[in-house]
This record gives sequence, C-alpha cells and structure tokens, in this order.
Amino acid sequence: MRRDLTIKTGSMAGTSDFRVMAPIKKGFVPSLDATTYKTRVKYVLRALNGGRANAYEYELARVLTDSVDRVGRIHSVGIAVLEPEDESADGVDYVLLTATFDGSWEAYVRVIWQKAARLLDLIFCNTDGYVLGYENTYENWGIWLKSKQTEAYFLYATPDLTVDDTRFLRMEERVYRRASGAGADKIVTRIRIPSPEDIARHSIFEVDGQVGVDPTNAGFSKPLSIEAAARPPFRHGIRALAGLYRLADFYPPGTHDGVLLHRAGHELLPEFVTMINDPTYAAGVQRARRRYEEALRWLMTPPDVAPVRRNLPLAPPAEPPLQDAGNVQGGILTAYNSDHGCLLLLQFANPAALAAFLGVLQVTSEADVLTPGQIVTNIAFTVDGLRQAGLSDEEVRTLPEEFVQGMERRAGLLGDVRWNHPQRWRLPASNWALGIDAPDLPDGDPAPRISMSSVHAVLQLRLLLSKDAQTTADARHALMAEMNRLVGVDAGIRPLSIQWMQRQRDKRSRDMQDHFGFADGSSNPVLRECEAGTYYSNRVHLGEILCGYPNIADETAPFDNATNRAHAMLRDGSFMALRKLRQDVEQLEDVLARATRQAAEMAGPDAPALTRETLMAKMMGRWPTGHPQAGQPLTPTPPPDKGHNDFNYDADPQAQSCPFHAHIRRANPRVSITKADAGARPPRIVRRGMSYGPPVEPQAAKSGQQPERGLVFMAYNASLGEQFEVVQSWLSGGNSAGSSSGVSDPFLGLAEPGRLRHFRFEHEGQTIRVALDGSDRLHDEPRPFVRLEWGAYFFAPSKKALADLKQWAASQGYKPAVTWSADQGEKEIARLRLIERQQGEAAAMAAWKTALEDPDSASHFVNASIWAAIRERHGGALRTPFGVLVADRDMVYKVFADSDTKLTITGYLPRMLRSFGILYLGRDAGQPDQVYEQESEACNAAIMALDQPAAFELARAVTQKVLGFMVKQTIDYAASDGEASWELTVDVHELVDPLLAAFCEAWFGLNEDGGHFRRVGYRWDWKPGEPPGYPGHFLSPSRYIFQPHPNATVEAIGAAHGDAARRAMEGFLTQFGPTNGPVTKAVYNSPRGNGDIPFVARTVAGAMMGFIPTVDANLRRILNEWLREGTLWALRARYAGTKAKNYMDALNRLRDDFIPAMQLRAVPELIWRTAVVSQTIGGVEVRPGDVIVAGAVSATQQSLAEGRQDIYHAFGGNRRVTGHPTHSCPGADPALAVMLGFFSALVETELPLRTGPIPMSLTMDGRVPAPSPHPP
Repeated sequence: MRRDLTIKTGSMAGTSDFRVMAPIKKGFVPSLDATTYKTRVKYVLRALNGGRANAYEYELARVLTDSVDRVGRIHSVGIAVLEPEDESADGVDYVLLTATFDGSWEAYVRVIWQKAARLLDLIFCNTDGYVLGYENTYENWGIWLKSKQTEAYFLYATPDLTVDDTRFLRMEERVYRRASGAGADKIVTRIRIPSPEDIARHSIFEVDGQVGVDPTNAGFSKPLSIEAAARPPFRHGIRALAGLYRLADFYPPGTHDGVLLHRAGHELLPEFVTMINDPTYAAGVQRARRRYEEALRWLMTPPDVAPVRRNLPLAPPAEPPLQDAGNVQGGILTAYNSDHGCLLLLQFANPAALAAFLGVLQVTSEADVLTPGQIVTNIAFTVDGLRQAGLSDEEVRTLPEEFVQGMERRAGLLGDVRWNHPQRWRLPASNWALGIDAPDLPDGDPAPRISMSSVHAVLQLRLLLSKDAQTTADARHALMAEMNRLVGVDAGIRPLSIQWMQRQRDKRSRDMQDHFGFADGSSNPVLRECEAGTYYSNRVHLGEILCGYPNIADETAPFDNATNRAHAMLRDGSFMALRKLRQDVEQLEDVLARATRQAAEMAGPDAPALTRETLMAKMMGRWPTGHPQAGQPLTPTPPPDKGHNDFNYDADPQAQSCPFHAHIRRANPRVSITKADAGARPPRIVRRGMSYGPPVEPQAAKSGQQPERGLVFMAYNASLGEQFEVVQSWLSGGNSAGSSSGVSDPFLGLAEPGRLRHFRFEHEGQTIRVALDGSDRLHDEPRPFVRLEWGAYFFAPSKKALADLKQWAASQGYKPAVTWSADQGEKEIARLRLIERQQGEAAAMAAWKTALEDPDSASHFVNASIWAAIRERHGGALRTPFGVLVADRDMVYKVFADSDTKLTITGYLPRMLRSFGILYLGRDAGQPDQVYEQESEACNAAIMALDQPAAFELARAVTQKVLGFMVKQTIDYAASDGEASWELTVDVHELVDPLLAAFCEAWFGLNEDGGHFRRVGYRWDWKPGEPPGYPGHFLSPSRYIFQPHPNATVEAIGAAHGDAARRAMEGFLTQFGPTNGPVTKAVYNSPRGNGDIPFVARTVAGAMMGFIPTVDANLRRILNEWLREGTLWALRARYAGTKAKNYMDALNRLRDDFIPAMQLRAVPELIWRTAVVSQTIGGVEVRPGDVIVAGAVSATQQSLAEGRQDIYHAFGGNRRVTGHPTHSCPGADPALAVMLGFFSALVETELPLRTGPIPMSLTMDGRVPAPSPHPP
C-alpha cells in the first residue's frame, strides 16, 4: 500500500530535466539603496546573462570558462523571476530555474554542487529558506533542491546526443573539413574531448612548452607567445570583473552577502584569478589598477573555504574505519572463494512470514571464520521488501530516490533501451518446483515468468571451495537443501525463482574467467593503504561501498540521520545492483572470425596482423585468457602488480594502445582526483557476480540452439545513483573516456535501429574499423553480444538492521501497514476550512469535492487521510460544505440502516426522473403506499438467486476467451506479415467491457437484435438518436444519481444516457419480451410488472445501473492496485501452472489479496442521504435538509487497518443477514463472483502477461510459431 510515486525529474533516453521554484524573500537587501530581494536577483541575472552573451557574441575567441561550461553536461539552463499578475499585497514572487542535462539527477547535482554552488548561492540567497550550497553538504543542499523542485510532466530533448558529443562532432567536422584519408582518420580516432578547463589552460598558459594552442583544433593550432595568448582573455576578464563588481552595491563587502558575491567571483573567473595573481601578468595588472584598483584588490583576496569543503578531496585512512566487521554481511568487502552458488527470489505474503524467515536466517558476516565446503548466506531486499517489513511509505521515501524508483523506472538513464528495455526483459522463470533442474530458459520459451515487482528479497547462497572436488550436482543438492530449510518455516514464505550460478575457470591457469574468455574480478577497488597501487591507487573510502561512512566528497556520511530509523538501517549495509546478462558466445565468435578474415584480406604487405586475440584485447582493454599476456591491460608498460591493476592511461592519452571505447577504459577512466577536483565523486563499485550456464566447449558443434550462458552481475555500492548508474550509463553511451557516446561499449553496447554497429580503434598506427552487431535494414532484429534479461535494485542490510527488520515485521504481524495519516488528514481539513473562511462556502464545497473525489487525491491518500482524521479526531463525523461526512464504520452502517426514518433516500428521485425514470432504488421502505416493497420484491429476489459459481465460471471463461482471441489475432497478423515475433498491449477496458456485456446478456437478456442496443463500452462519440450501448450507457447515470454533488457535465451526460437506455429498453422489451435473462424475466412476470413495459424497463435498467458501474469501477481499481503493488505478478508466480477448481477454491486462493485491495479502493466511495428530522450523528448536530455523506470507503479502510475482511459496507450492507439495511445491494455476492472470475483468469492464463507501457494495460509478446508443414 503506497502513494503513487512522483518522479519530479523528467528523463528521456539519458537526458534529464529539472526545475526549481523558490519563493523570493520579502523586504529589502542590506545596501544603501532601497532595493528589494526581487530587484537584486533581477540585477544578478541580467549581469550574468549580459556577461555570457558578451563572451559568446563579442569576444573574438572565448577561452575563459564559466560555471555552466565547467559543469560539462548542461544542454540548457534558464532562470526567470515569476511575478503574480495581480500584484496583491500577499502575492509571492519566485525564482524559477530550469535545466536540461545529461545523466541522472544524483550525478548532475553532485557536479553542480562541486562546480557551480557559489554561483547558485548568489542567486538563490534571495529566496526564503535557502540552504547555501557552498556551506552545506551535497546531501542537505540536495534536500532543499528537491523540496523546491516541481514535477516535469512532459520533456522533449534530443535523444542520444550528449553535450560532449556536440564538442566531439565539431572537432571531427573541423578535421574532415581540412584533411582526408588515413591521416584524417587517425586524427579523429585519437580525438579526446577536452574539458573547458583544459581548453582555457592550453589557450592561456604554457602547457608542454607551448602557449595559445586550442585543443579543440585537433592538433592544427599554431602556438603563440605568452603575451599574444594572454592579452585577449585578460581584457575579457577585466570587462567581466567590472560588470560583476557593480553588484557589490547590492552585496556589500563586509557582509555575508558580500562574501557570497566574492565567492561567486572566484567561481566565475578562475582563469582570470590565476592570471592576476601570477607575476607573469604583472604589467597587465599594473595597467588595470589605474582604473579598477578596488575591484582587482577585491578579487585578488583569497576566498574563504567553507568547513564542509576544507578537507576535500578527503584522503582515505590507512585502514578502513569499520567499527564492527561482524555487523557487515560477508561477501561485500571480501569476495567469497566459491565456484557454486544460487540466487532465490523471494516474496513474503505478510510481515509475519518475513519475520519468521529472518528468525531462522543466519547470514554470513565479514568477521566470520569460514571453513572449506561451508555454505555462506546473504540476503538483500527490494524497496517493497522493506515496506513489507514495516517501513512506512513516508520512511521509504526518505531513502535514496533511485532505489525507491527501482531499476525498471531508471531504464532510460541506464541506457536500458530498445532490446534491453524492461518491456522486453525475459523475466525470471517461475521454477521453484524444478529445484536443482531449474534451467535457464531460451528466448520464446512459454514457461511462466515472474515480474520483478513481485520480488521482496533475494537470498544468495554460495558453497565455498574445499579440498575435495565439487561436482555441479553435489553442490546444487547441498544448496537446495539449505533453501528448502529456510523457506519451509512459514507458509507465507513464497519462493519465486531459482538462478543457479557457477564460476568459470581457465583450464590451464585455473584463474576466474567469463564465458567470453576474459579474466574476471581483478579490478575491484581496495580499502587499505598497503593494497594501493603506485600508478593508480585504486583505493577508495569505506563509504563508497558501505553506507554510513564518509567518502571522497562527503566528510559527513550521507543518510546518517540517526533519528530516522530508515536511515539508521542503512549503516553498514550496501546497495546491490543485480542484472542477469546473457552472453551470446556464438555471435561474438562469428564476428571475431569475420573481422579478422576481412582484415587479413584487405591488409597490405606491410600491414600489422589483426589476430583474434588482438581484436578481443582492443574491445576489452585487456588480453584474453590463452594469450601470453592474459589479463594484462593494453598499456605501453605492463603493470608491476600481480593482478595487472596498477596502471592508468596517462601514457596513452590518444588511445593508441587502449581504445577510448574499450570496455575497461569506459568503465573506469582511471583519472586521479586532485585538490582542484574537490567535491567530485568518481564512481566505483565492487563486483561480486558469477556466471551461469555451462562452460564454452570450443570443439562443440555450433549447429542447433546453443545453451543459455551469461553473467549474473552483482555490484555493491553505497550510492546507486552516483556509482553503479554512472558506470552503467558510461558503458551504454557516455563520454567517460573522452570520446563520442555514439560509439557504445564493444561488448555491452546496443546497435541503433537500422545501423550496423562498428568499433573504430588504432592498431599499429592504422585506423581499424570492425563491424559488430546490428543491421543496416531498419527493422531487423539485432543480435547483441550481451543482452539484459532482467534486473533490480536491492539493499543488503547489516546484521543489526536485519534484527530490526525482524522486530518491525513481527510487530506488524498480519496487518497491512497503512499509508494514510490522520495527522495529514487533519492538516488537509484545516486547509479546507481556511478556504471556507477566506473564499466562502461555494469555493470550499469545490475544494472538498476535489479532496474527496479527485483521482489524484485518492492515489496520494489525501482522501483516506481525511477520513482517518474524521474517525480519530472528530468523533466519526464532521460538518462540511460538502455535507455531513460520516466516517466511522458503525456510524456509516447506521446511516445505511436508519430504522428510525431520520434519513431519506428520496433525494435521488429528481435525478432519476431525468434519467432512467423513478426507481425503487430512490424510495424509502415502510411507507403507507408500500411502493418500495411492491417494486423491489421481484427484482431483488431474482438478483439474490443468481448462481454465484456459474457467474464465476462465466466471468473466467469470457476473460480467457477475449484474451485468447486478441492474442490469436495478433499472432495471425504477425505471421501474415512475415514477422518473427508478436506483441500485444491490451487496455483494461478491452477486457472489462466484453465481460460486463456478457452479463448484460446472461442476467438481463440484452442483445443487439432489432437495433435497440449496441454491444459496446462507454463512448464519447455517441449521439442522441443512436442505439445506446451495453454496458457503456449504464455507467454515467450511476454517477449522476449516486454522487452527492455531480457536476454539470455528469448531469448532462448521465441524464441523456439514462433516458436513451430507458427508451431502448422499452423498445427492446416491447419487441422481444423478457428473453431468457433471469432478472428481466422475474420483473416482467411479476404482479407489478405484468403489462407495464415502462416499469419493467426502468426497473431492469436500474438494476443494471447498480451492477455495471460498481463492478466496472471495482475491477479497474483493484487491478490498478494489483499492478502498482505487484500483486498480480505475485499471484501468477504463486499459482503458476494451476487453476482454481471452482468458485470457492478461487475465493480461498485470492481473498487475502482481493479483499484488502477492494477495501482500500471500494466503489461506491460515498453514499448519500437527506436528513428529515433534527438529530445528532457523532458530535454533529444535524438539521432537516442536510446532506449526509456516508463514507463507505472510510468504513472499508477502517476494517482494512484493523485486519478485518469485511467489504459489505461498499454494498450498503449485507443483504443476506437478518435486519439488513433497506438498500443493501442484493447483487453483492454475484458481483464478487464475477470479479473473482475475472481476476482468476488473469492469474491462471498461460499467456505471457506483463505490465503494459501505459497505465492500466497489460502486454504480451512472443515468437511467431513456425507454420505447420503441409501434408504430403
């Protein structure tokens, strides 16, 4: 149970967008002039914009950098001052910043905190509550930014083109504009995109004995004298300083505001500050002093350094500051020595099951003394697993945003697009029952799969090496026995999918290797000084791996708020990115053979040979196993250490040895962090994955389908957003190594549609181009070397945190953790009352309607919080302009029952008259005329007599038939078009409308004969005079009649649809009589209905109006909840390959998930009556004529919170019990049977369902079956 996740940062294919809107301070700034903060911020923005425009438009060569340039990833940024048009006294002015940038929010904000915080401080110090970025931690500044961030509802940005790509393309075009042939190719292959700082440094100062050389000119620049190079940027700096120092009138020196301006000056003009403090430029400074002496002295004063930045980059201690190794799960800091392992994806039916599991789980710790042959154990949880353990929705939302969002939602940022998109993942098989024989399924296998949203935890077991040889079968038996022991302690522990793993080893050296033939696991970072390298330290802070410790850029550990139990839980834990990567060894070998053959054919007599091993080394950046230099990187000098890891690329700046796009160079450019980089946080991860699938046998036949092989990639890190996600985005298309992102990782990259992917590199002085995967035919299906099968984010807690999780889960027991809050509800009630006082009753009535009925209010639990506040803080009832709201469950029931005739339902009658006509549903019982009793008896009895098991079977069969028909039609279309695969997305209305239509026919006898009705759902394009639709025309009249305060649109459509349905029903019954519908037949043949077609028509229409909208809305809402919570996928995994025997079996299988979802989102939410006498409800004095609004959904939510499976308040009470309310629904049980039939069909179908790309949709796909051979 959770609120909808609001993702404020827009993102598309790796480009992101965010906007910050902060209210401007009231009053005047501390200056001589009477200047407001709004005016001052305008002055600042105009000065900055003027300076930037001057630099780009006036300067002949702009070489001085600015803050936006140095961030290096900003496509565009704009800052505006928003002023209210009415200029009211209490109006609020805002500063609005919008930015479009490359990568994720987390990585982007880190860079601007590092390189542009002082500039933003200068601007946003004019806003209320601003947290100065330069003086505060990255985390605290980020919290302020997020608090002022507004949601990006739509983003369009040019995909697959980074800021550095534009720089690269300019340089490349300059080369080919003036050169051609092999020489030009070599220059372009060696292009490394210079940073703005590099451009300024080479253009102004002496570097490698040359001055004034523009590195963007790719080696064609001619050097200058120091004087010629310095004069233009010096003059530019003086002009910029003069403009900036004018702001000192509004940021007076000697004040803290003056400090902010001084800091910003140093951030805006770093190269000029270097020049004026360098004796080389003393003559220029002396001249400038004659006019700008005060400004120069001001800028030449060294800036202060905020305490949070003084020690950055933070040097790691000689030994990691780990306080309790026994608290850290094993296998994170130190790898296990193991060749066999398994993962088990788990789900817990309730918190009690999770607590029972943790009660028997003994995870291995970093401090444990391990013995050969021992099974080591690890556990990690998804965000939903932590929710199941008892973390509230509010607590969960304080965790890192990327973890809360999950890997699937971050696909675009990760580069998981096209064939790696989550919609195309080949999800884990539901294979627990297969045990040690659980295979890795090939593409197109119809076996049931599980959705990653149904996973709560991943259990990881590994069998340590022993002296005795371990066969795969023996290892799996031992691991399987341990898994069986753990999952058997509680029936609510649900094993979903097993993933077997094993270590691949080179047969000769016994070193670890992957299926492609490369040594694995040699480049993980180290923690101790004694392990650090000379050329590349490779040493990181403990806080890069474990949460709760400092890192290179944060002296205070992020998420270290001890008062927040969710943050406290993070300490000594680590986030894990888990990805199953399929390796196509056969495809790689084909490419290697083809490329080397073509290279040999095209090579001249003096051309260097391109062997298979050389090409592999160029692609990876290391030599493969089997080569004499196996594992060594492509560096001019071999690393001195045994692990071949002590090296950098300083001696290979133009990628003549190791290509820029080689896998290891992209993943880790090995750039040292200096004092000038203070605040930067290079991404490092600890890899602990294992392979899956059988070892590659070089001599094995290549014909036939190859076994599934690949890597179960596991990366531990303290920040998914700043570490794993950055590395992954580099591999899929970043500029980490300084070249174009258009060339992706040779192994992990994906071909663009309609493009044959190429890898370009230099070999022995020649430019080599190798065709990899992809095709120049636009819609051909590619065959990547590595394909992402599935993935997810997990958190591996410490042992203390696991004990806490067990305690929290045990205290929760079997009750769900509710998301609503009476405190929040009370705040909302106060807000609504303020509207009433300030704007009047009409405005307040509209505001209450929004709060109680708007879908956004429901998805964020605003209305549920209001109902909870009324129950807990207002005695169960509250007078509002919307009506007297009755929230307490017992009080709601009394409104329904009202045996003392204090309330009346006859307020419905005027609306009924305009729609279907007067129905017994709008009459009170016990009146002298006995009209209610006469008109309701036959209809209610017939509805209550409907066969529930038959209704269940019909609903299940109809849903399965509709799904099957659409799938068959889609496959037939794909086959006729010659497609290899098919894909179908089904909107829920395509399932619900035919389902309800079937019951309109089965229960009420409708059909399309005679042209009175159409078998169709709700349509906006219906016009009066056209046949009304069933079920479509029975939806809007219900809203019109039964909503307390319908709007004008609902009234118009509801009245028109109801009138059309009534007239059509009269015509249909006149022509055909009662048909075979049991309800219609009962009313038609009743004493009251005998010969009175108009009565029968409106009665049957009214009964349909009670059934159709209720079932329709409940189906949609429950399905939406199941999709959002992952419940549907959990049930499909739990009951894969089985079917409910009958209605009662289905009820037993689904009730624990169906009933809570219905209680949470019950329809109708509100049921209203009109008071006829003065009375008291709760503490509210009720007057005749008051509208009484009974919160049926409040009653069901109260039962949900208490763990009671009671849903009859949604039906106005249980008509099958003695003393039931007059208007309790006679069709409640048949309606429930219909709903259970629908959901059973979705749970049981063997079709490969998964969440669709649009809300409330399901997607299926698969391979088109081969045509059956024609008989001879």
